[in-house]
Amino acid sequence: MAGTGFYLKAFLYGMFQVPETDLKHRNELQNLSREERWTLLREKDIASANKLSINDDYRVIRALEVMKSGVLWSSLQENRSEGFLSEPGVVIKGLFLNRNRQDLYERINKRARFMIENGMIEETKLVMEKFGESCPGLSSLGYNFALDLIKGRMSIDTFYEKLSQSHRNYAKKQITWFNKENILVPVSPNDALEHMKNI
Repeated sequence: MAGTGFYLKAFLYGMFQVPETDLKHRNELQNLSREERWTLLREKDIASANKLSINDDYRVIRALEVMKSGVLWSSLQENRSEGFLSEPGVVIKGLFLNRNRQDLYERINKRARFMIENGMIEETKLVMEKFGESCPGLSSLGYNFALDLIKGRMSIDTFYEKLSQSHRNYAKKQITWFNKENILVPVSPNDALEHMKNI
């Protein structure tokens, strides 16, 4: 995953070193179909394929790029540089806000409506005009649906539903990720301050 979880993990446990890659090879990979790239990855590095999604174009291409240098993407993750937790004597205890699921989903739905009403579609059009439909930013969470709306492939109601659902799904993934971190304790927003005092 990316975002907060990714940066936290990189800080705590370190980053794995990625070898130099070739821009020409990247362009060749981008010109392949998603299915062709996925087939290549499964043939050459099944361990990485098992961890990635066929729809994760960025990481699938990245894994294939690295493979060109003679190194498997899956093996890189076993050789991280040292993170903060490798420092002697360091003990960390953290919290993550774990809202009531119904309350969380209601807030996400409201936020999705707010995003649409406050210019998400117009923003998408501007990005399309300036950088084209293949701009990486338009593949980020929700903007792919805005693109479908603009191209006439879905209605505004469907756009709202898909935007809300995608963010709810992402929130579930984040909760699952943070729950797996032993150094983090799930707390409700109302109890967070008291937990911080106790820590």
